[in-house]
Amino acid sequence: MSALLLLVACSSSPVHVDLAETMPLADTSLPEGVLWPHEQQDDDAFAHRTWWWQWQEPVLDRLLERVLANNPSIHTAALNYRLAQQQAGIAHAQYQPRASMAAGVSDSHTRQSSQHGMNSSVSASWELDLWGSRRALQEQAVANMEQNLAQLRAAQVSLIANAVQVYVDLRVAQQQRQLAEQAIVIRKRSYDLVRWQRQAGLVTELAEAQAHTVWQQALAALPSSEQTVQIALNRLQALAADELHDLSEQLTEPQPLPQWQSEHVLYMSANSLRQRPDVAAQEMAIRAQTEAVVLARHRRYPSFALSGSVSASGLNVADMFSVDAMVARLAANLSYVLFDGGVLKQAIQTQQVQLEHSLNNYRNTLINAHEDVSNALLRLHTSQQQNDAIQQAYASAALALQLAEWQYEAGLLDFQQLLEQQSSWLAAENAQLNHQGSLLSSWIQLYRSLGGGWQGLDLPVIAQHPQGIVHE
Repeated sequence: MSALLLLVACSSSPVHVDLAETMPLADTSLPEGVLWPHEQQDDDAFAHRTWWWQWQEPVLDRLLERVLANNPSIHTAALNYRLAQQQAGIAHAQYQPRASMAAGVSDSHTRQSSQHGMNSSVSASWELDLWGSRRALQEQAVANMEQNLAQLRAAQVSLIANAVQVYVDLRVAQQQRQLAEQAIVIRKRSYDLVRWQRQAGLVTELAEAQAHTVWQQALAALPSSEQTVQIALNRLQALAADELHDLSEQLTEPQPLPQWQSEHVLYMSANSLRQRPDVAAQEMAIRAQTEAVVLARHRRYPSFALSGSVSASGLNVADMFSVDAMVARLAANLSYVLFDGGVLKQAIQTQQVQLEHSLNNYRNTLINAHEDVSNALLRLHTSQQQNDAIQQAYASAALALQLAEWQYEAGLLDFQQLLEQQSSWLAAENAQLNHQGSLLSSWIQLYRSLGGGWQGLDLPVIAQHPQGIVHE
């Protein structure tokens, strides 16, 4: 017994990993000139929760409800989390005392006699957790469960950003289709005007041919715009697993691009990156692997188990309850590996290498997260810098087109110059439309890079365990 107590005193301590020292990152710097609604306040000021609500788009809100409820990738991630919950429950119950009961009836016959008998037994066993292996196994299972939960959140973030981006692409495509239809009307009007002037002998046949050419070119561009709209609609249907029947009319009807309707605050620091679900998943992977190292070390230590049983046998049921017929057994088992050729030592080293691998993955994930945020900020900064110039270019092109039409009708401008002004205005309007879509995409990518969106969501129903996990 003294030797056993000495072994208990020599139990290894848990493995500690300081994640703050794995990849020290400076606060994410904001490009000079980026237009924020108002000044930063604190870490919780960044509106992660359902950030798309700021657009005040009821159709988009309902669309995301369908996508999050029906997308197969979310269901897969939810099932993985549910399985991890079950594994955590198994890990909790594995080191509990175990009991079993057995009963039997025997009947034997010989040429001289026949014999009947009955027997029953109750047995129990319990392996003592001398070194904390039970705690380590439970911690590992809980870490795996939390890792799967973080992966589920990461899937939600990615799916939300994808769906919102496709929704923006749809609205941009619908606006571009309307612009293509408007271009057809403008080109057709110009062609009719030139044809009338040609009949009146005011312009040459060349001008009429040029007008007819640009009109046909405008007609040829329309099917491509319609195709882009349909592709976006098909993509939304796929994201929602074809569960958008009640939204088909609202999505098909062209709508203006979403606009920011409320103020929102942005605050980013190096610690903000750890709020990303993929970063949190890597942290949980490290936690699980540290417990795997502890478990590998514990396998080198002796194990101690208690077991007992009570059995009885007799010719009938009454005999089985007789004290004289009962046999009780109590045993204590101590086992220890004396020699294994270095297998356990190699197993410990293998788990330590796996821990280094997990730490390296964590560093890499942080680096990629920092790059994502930096690039998203840069894109947003660039889009905002372009905003004033694009708006002014569009206003100038619209004024120039109006003046060109007046001058052409007054005979002060030839038809070729009118076509150039029409093309310039159409290009300016298309550039303005694309810029608005690009600006919205920059915001989407920024929220995505910061892991925003899942904070305001409930877990999918398929991932909700009815009883939960029991923690000691």
